[in-house]
Amino acid sequence: MLSYILLWLEAPFQSWGWNSKFGPRATECFPTKSGLYGMYLSAMGLRGGQKDFLAAMNPYHQTVFCFTSSLIRNQKSLLVDYQVVGNGFDVEQYSGDKWYSLHIPRKQNGDIPNTGGAKIVFKHYLQDSKFAVIQEVGEDLVGQISEALMNPVYEIFLGRKNCVPSDLVFRGVYDRFEEANVNALRIAKEKGLGLAFTVSETEKKGERIVLNDVPIMFGAEKQYRNREVFLLRQDADSSFTN
Repeated sequence: MLSYILLWLEAPFQSWGWNSKFGPRATECFPTKSGLYGMYLSAMGLRGGQKDFLAAMNPYHQTVFCFTSSLIRNQKSLLVDYQVVGNGFDVEQYSGDKWYSLHIPRKQNGDIPNTGGAKIVFKHYLQDSKFAVIQEVGEDLVGQISEALMNPVYEIFLGRKNCVPSDLVFRGVYDRFEEANVNALRIAKEKGLGLAFTVSETEKKGERIVLNDVPIMFGAEKQYRNREVFLLRQDADSSFTN
């Protein structure tokens, strides 16, 4: 038997990466499966690869609703943060730590530069974004995930550690998808928001997108596979609630 967990994701900044490892750290325009599964595991206090949990979760679908205010629908929602990283590594102190050594920027031949090898990084963030996510889940996991989201072991972040939620994330468990959908729209209406677009794995309407965001294993040796989603944009003149 399936259950449906409703999440409300709202924060000054969100960042949902899926295909960038260094250099420009891009964000998708909606929450990714890997990002949300990482959030569940953090709330449950679980670390490492977690192959069994991911194998159990990956067959379940996610539906994402993006909401926006009519006052800001024409404004740019992407912030690009300029950062410089890579200076200050104490090579001698951590010479025996292979994981630490991997973080030290190197020259093309593998040597450590005398200057410290600082690299310029551009990190992308969604600004003031608001999403509802309906997470399909089996009865064997729904209680564990729900309890963790209500009483997280580790902090809940919306993509990165500086993306702190500004509203309650967990919004209940429902027996039917339609019930969760109604409550997502109710929350949006109370906030004066309209539906901008929907991302679905099951409704094959709108723009087809292939994402490499289905996690097979987390940890030091991450593995992912592709999935297909469909992004359906709403009519700007009819999507805002009264």
